[in-house]
Amino acid sequence: ANKPKSLTHAQAAALPLVGLTAWECLHLRAQVRAGQTVLVTAGGGGVGHVAIQLAKLAGCEVLTTAASDESIALAKQVGADLVINYKREDFAQAVLHETNGRGAQVIVDCVGGETFEKCPDAVAVEGCIVPIVPGPPPPSLAKCYPKNVSVHFEFMGAATVANAAPERQGKILTELAALVDAGKLNVH
Repeated sequence: ANKPKSLTHAQAAALPLVGLTAWECLHLRAQVRAGQTVLVTAGGGGVGHVAIQLAKLAGCEVLTTAASDESIALAKQVGADLVINYKREDFAQAVLHETNGRGAQVIVDCVGGETFEKCPDAVAVEGCIVPIVPGPPPPSLAKCYPKNVSVHFEFMGAATVANAAPERQGKILTELAALVDAGKLNVH
């Protein structure tokens, strides 16, 4: 895929890993749809700030977590509807409060560990959790069973490593470049 025309080479270098990961989480794994509520953990991070924008472009309400002033500001700047300071409040409880107890239909977890452990508390019935950080499955995944929650692990390198339709990623990068050049997607 060609780099976005509106970006320098250095700026364009920031796009493939985070862009492909966010796109695959939302569109391939979770199959996000307009009207859904999406929680993105670490909204001020690389994958997080791109996932917020892609979810907004898909017509979703986007909640995110962040703690530093810089991360909170970036998450707001790229369009998060609600930024939850996870150091000041329990993000799962904040998501339940914001969704009137329903939970988020899609969670993109960019943190793993303790954050992944809490995601089953924040996900809606028949929702989807997509973690991008490897680690042992937490015991809390048992909470997903009575909610019919699906968990889709995302490793953006799988298509290339396993030679499983790597050309798909070229098409995604072309789409991302078009969004960047149209001013609809910004990469920090």
